[in-house]
Formats: sequence, C-alpha cells, structure tokens
Amino acid sequence: MKPIIQTYKNSNEVGECDRNNIVISVIFELKPGAKSKYEEEDQIILKEFVSDTISKEREQFVNDELKMVYHHMIKQYYDPNIDDYLCRMKFFEKSNEFETNWPERPLKDQIFIKYKTSKSVGCEHYVVGCDLQCPTCEKFYTCRMCHEENEDHEFPRYDVTTVRCKYCRLVQPIGQYCKQCNVCFGVQYCEKCRLICDMGTNQKPFYHCEKCGMCTIGYPDHDTHCDSCNQCYHNYQFEKHKCVKQADSCAVCLGQMFNSNYATIILKCLHQVHFHCYKQLLASNILNCPVCKKFLPMDDDFKIILQWQMKTFENSFDLRPDEKVPVKCNECQRSFYHPYRQQLYFCPFCTLFNCEIIDENQDLINIEHLEMPKMIEFTLENVLKAIKTRFKIDENELQFYNDPYIACISAELLNAGIEDYKVFQSAIQNYLLQE
Repeated sequence: MKPIIQTYKNSNEVGECDRNNIVISVIFELKPGAKSKYEEEDQIILKEFVSDTISKEREQFVNDELKMVYHHMIKQYYDPNIDDYLCRMKFFEKSNEFETNWPERPLKDQIFIKYKTSKSVGCEHYVVGCDLQCPTCEKFYTCRMCHEENEDHEFPRYDVTTVRCKYCRLVQPIGQYCKQCNVCFGVQYCEKCRLICDMGTNQKPFYHCEKCGMCTIGYPDHDTHCDSCNQCYHNYQFEKHKCVKQADSCAVCLGQMFNSNYATIILKCLHQVHFHCYKQLLASNILNCPVCKKFLPMDDDFKIILQWQMKTFENSFDLRPDEKVPVKCNECQRSFYHPYRQQLYFCPFCTLFNCEIIDENQDLINIEHLEMPKMIEFTLENVLKAIKTRFKIDENELQFYNDPYIACISAELLNAGIEDYKVFQSAIQNYLLQE
C-alpha cells in the first residue's frame, strides 16, 4: 500500500485542470536587533501552512495581501505546537480585555504573518483530493460551487455518496481516503455534511454544529451557538455580539453568504459582507457601508484609518477660510454648515469624517461653538515649507514655487495627497499649460 500523501505537498501528481493557486501563511518572528518587519534576512520562519484558495473574485484581494506583513500576536502567547487558529483564539480570549494596543508593542515582542502563493490539488474554492458526484446529474465536480457555476440545478450536498480520486481516478464511495492509492482527500471530513477539506486545522478547523445543521469554522469547546442568530460565535465574542439573522447575500458583491466557504463579517451597522469584499472596499478607499453609508472600518482598521484621516485633514491647507458648505453626517444624520474642504468633512458630534455635501434647503445646526480640527493656514511661507518637507528638495529648486499663483496650485495638489515629486511637477506644468 502506498503511504498516505496530502494534496498540498503532491499537487504535481495531477493534471493542471485539477490544480489551483493557493495562499500559504508564513508565521515568523524577528531576529534580535531587527529594525523592520519587512526585511527577509531578519525574519525567523516559525511555521507555514495553507490558508486560502484563490478564486477570480478574490484575486485582487490576495494580490494586495501578498504585499503586506501583519502583526499576528504577542510573542508571549504564541505556541508553535498547537494549530495557529487555536493559538490566535486563545490569544484573543486572554488579551481581549487588557491588550487593546498590542500591535504598537516593540517589534521584538511580536509574532508576524506574511503570505506567498503555491499550487494545490483542488479548485478555486477548496483544497481537496477528489471530485464529488452530483446525485442529480451524476457529473463530477470538485465542489458544489463549481457545479452550480456550470449547471442549472442545485447540488444536493447532503446526498453525495460517490467520489472520484484526482490521483488514480478511481470512482468509489465517499470517504476520507482513496481505497486504491491511499491518498488523503482531506485532513478534515464530515460524514453528515459530506464535507472534505485539506486546508488544514491551522487555518480552518471545523466541526459539525447540530443546531446550525452544518459545519462551522472553529472548535466546539471554544464556541457558543446563538439560537436567535442561528449561528456560532467564539466565546470571547458571544456576550458582546448583537443578534442578527444571517444574510442571504453579501452587501458588496451580492454573492451567497450562508452557503459560501468565504469568511464573512458583520459590520458595526449589522450589514454582512464577505471579508475579502470588506478589505477590497478599504483598499479602494471606499470607507462607507454600501447599504447605509455608515463608517465602514472595524477594529484595527478603524483606528488606523481614522488617524490617517485626521493627519491628512490637519496637514491640508485651508484654501477658502471664509466659505462654508452644507453637509450631512452619514453616521449621526445631523446636518450643519462646515468650512469648505476639498475632502474629509468632519462631524464634531460623532468625531468621524463621514459627511457629504447636501442641498441648503434643510434644517442646519449651528456648530460654531463646537471644537473642530484645524487645517494649515494658507500662506506662501507655509506652502514652501510643506513642499520642502514632503519632497526633500533644495533651496534653489524651491524658488520655482515662490510665486503666489504657483503656490496656490501647489497647495491644492498637496491637499490631494500627491507624494511623488515627479507626479507633482507634472501636475504643476499641466496647470500652467492650461492657462
């Protein structure tokens, strides 16, 4: 009998049509004295594991993730001998009350995560070593979603009885291992759901919840089922969660939620989206819920983006100090006159930058008595100082901008957030040519 092999490690043993791109999570710490988490020579790799598949819908999201290095957890909580998912869960259970700013700790105290790509047996939805036979049409597909993309009827997942090995092509009763070549179709298998997955328990451990009537990601002794929501929550989230019925479709892409194998999140406004859709909105600088326009960022994203907005606001020039425009806050629904800005209108009531310009024929609140963040006074001296600071140019080159008209153009471009000096110069020239 051949030894048991796993699909991720042996994807070269099947044809290209039975393979797909996957994401590998790389967990690492930094060498003593390291100054940056991005330098590979300073990284000590602790663990690597399959963490996701790459579908067409998520390709851009994955490409963005490959460029990033994230803070994973505090080193004192990390245990390489247990599944990463469980390790993270225990970390949040312990740190939920007192480690609110843990990503700001020194680099030497942190565990980090980055991503790379590889190949695996399976499809764009699942890492798995076999095809499932649809009881209705008797055709073989890697998963129910692949089936539903090509057929006009639903895949009765609970009625599946037959699979086909992707390695030796043997058609056989459903199970976790091939009866001929002994390949492991998936390290996790649910007899009730007919679910086979070789993603691994580091990323997506699952168990069958009788109340949900399906498998859910997590561990039964670390989760609690909410009868009102009819879904399971991690114990550290359960008491704080707001009951909401699970949505049928994602508020962004309108794709399935309940039957999707993509991670989902509930926004603060209680609308529900796929996690990758949420991240794609942020990457596109769309910071409002597509349904209700409430402020979108959550958790660490909320803090980082709000700090960035405040810094951008306070580092912008006040080009029209005497002009005011009517705005409405999407968060608290108050309407008021706001000093003119090119972007980022601030609400002094809920302290968020989530306002939009409206018509004047509405009841407007007087906010002159309320404290507002200040912008930079527009003077020639301040503009020259900002140009020199941002682009690191010398005094001789700075003289070109020592003109009131060019300084005004420069201030608008600085307010627009241009960071590249060549782009800045080109924009100035385009303005001048149009005159």
